[in-house]
Amino acid sequence: MPSDEKGSRMYPVRIIALAGFVAATACATTPGNETTLFPQDHSYTEELADLSRIEMTERFAFARQSSNLDGVAVSVAWKPSGHETHLKKPERPSKRIYNDEADENGTIFEIQNSMTPPGWRDESTAMFHIESGLRCPVVIKLESLSRQYDLTQIVHFDETNRNVACAYLDNASGGQFNIFASHWPDITQEEHAIGAVSAIFDAHNVIEEMEVLVATITLSDEEEDAELFAGLELPHAIGFKVSDDAGTHAKTALWVVKTLDWHVKVRATFGLNDEISELIAALYFATSHLDVRGKNLENPVAPGVDV
Repeated sequence: MPSDEKGSRMYPVRIIALAGFVAATACATTPGNETTLFPQDHSYTEELADLSRIEMTERFAFARQSSNLDGVAVSVAWKPSGHETHLKKPERPSKRIYNDEADENGTIFEIQNSMTPPGWRDESTAMFHIESGLRCPVVIKLESLSRQYDLTQIVHFDETNRNVACAYLDNASGGQFNIFASHWPDITQEEHAIGAVSAIFDAHNVIEEMEVLVATITLSDEEEDAELFAGLELPHAIGFKVSDDAGTHAKTALWVVKTLDWHVKVRATFGLNDEISELIAALYFATSHLDVRGKNLENPVAPGVDV
């Protein structure tokens, strides 16, 4: 079990499991268990940059969903508090001239330093986390939506290099989101979702629950990746209206799924009316889910690392 903060608090939360499917072609892989050589010639996340608005509507179904466990009191024995702490304070401009040891948050690698963190491969336009299969574009730019998110940091939350995050920021809107890949085989998806909600309550002044956007794709009859989509996991998704100390309102949202032994999560915070930021976060979560699942179906991580 991870060594993040533990507690025994009670929160009334509602969480819904929803499907987020993306159609794509098969990943190439190397034989055996040579994860350091995994090429990831095809990335589902990479395809997002070329989608027009029409193609998005043709390929994705978007629905605003609210959860269905209203009023349930959940006992929280574990939560990924380090994840939430970093999300709340993503900007540290005075420290961007070097990489920083961030106490309980692990090590922060500033993208401006042109340094490749251990366990990653620089693919010029993206950083690729070799063991999980997570691919983090240097820029997430959807021309059809006139919106751009820049990769600002890569974070390692412990020394295993198997609990990592990519931090994104839109300087124009102020919206931000982090994409996490965590090798937690002994933590269930529900435990992660509940723990993440608990951490949100700790980090934010939560006003009320809000609907959250979920991207769903209906597979075509010509779909080739039968193994990838057979038994594809259903994620949990939930959103909240929050306020800061000055009383400014924003929306914060969570998408999380466990695929094989990896947990993939997106945490996003943006303006209440910033539908584009929510759309990008929902799309990126869905494609990252498949990137990680596809890599680990073909080339699972080697055993023997204590996580």
